[in-house]
Amino acid sequence: MNKFHHPFLVLPSLTLIFFLLFSLTSGRAVADPMFTSEEKEWLETHPVLRVSGPKAFPPFRFVGDDGRTRGIATDFISYLADQIEVGIEIQEPRPWVDVLDDIKNRRTDVLSLAAKSPERSLYLNFTNPYLSFPMVVISRKNDSRIQTFQDLNKKRYSTLEEDPNYPVA
Repeated sequence: MNKFHHPFLVLPSLTLIFFLLFSLTSGRAVADPMFTSEEKEWLETHPVLRVSGPKAFPPFRFVGDDGRTRGIATDFISYLADQIEVGIEIQEPRPWVDVLDDIKNRRTDVLSLAAKSPERSLYLNFTNPYLSFPMVVISRKNDSRIQTFQDLNKKRYSTLEEDPNYPVA
């Protein structure tokens, strides 16, 4: 299978290129980002990009009181779509397992806020992260016994199952 033709594989490259060009121009819009001929051709054949991501991951992506998808990642993708003159269709929030199934089966073109993992790398290409934030351990107030992941050894705790973002001690 030719990975280049999967929509998700092209837009992150375009996103990264635009983000870098935008940063270098101190906030001035870039009239003609330097897309490859393949990227330009792909964009011409995909005038509306179907965008999805996690159902609830505030402040990065969440559903507002008005029922619309909002958040930093949604705003960022909307801004980029305006700059490269493509439309976007924000897909209805769904459980993460369904979002991943949609991207695998090409019912979604762009996936925001997906962490890179060996399994996901089999069907997706990733750009460098455009957001970075620390993961934390939350404990009871005034309890400083947990300072590192090693402090979790032989302790009882909970985490998301099979998620590459959360190391298990």
